[in-house]
Amino acid sequence: MQDALTWFYDGLKSDSTETKILCLQALKNAVEPASIPAILDLLDTEQDMGVLEVGLEALDKFKPEYFTCKVSVAFLLLTD
Repeated sequence: MQDALTWFYDGLKSDSTETKILCLQALKNAVEPASIPAILDLLDTEQDMGVLEVGLEALDKFKPEYFTCKVSVAFLLLTD
């Protein structure tokens, strides 16, 4: 599973919108708490609304207890 997660994390850095969306959807389905920082990093710099939408949907899948104070603040900043 770790190899797949690494591939998805690398895909978030792609220049391709489609690749970013595919990787975000996979991470959304995996609901792996370790992926939260990578998703937030992407959303912090991403301009494409489609990618942003899927990224926010991915974060929404996580239970609240997985969000540290730092993650919660970053999520709030992204959704304002």
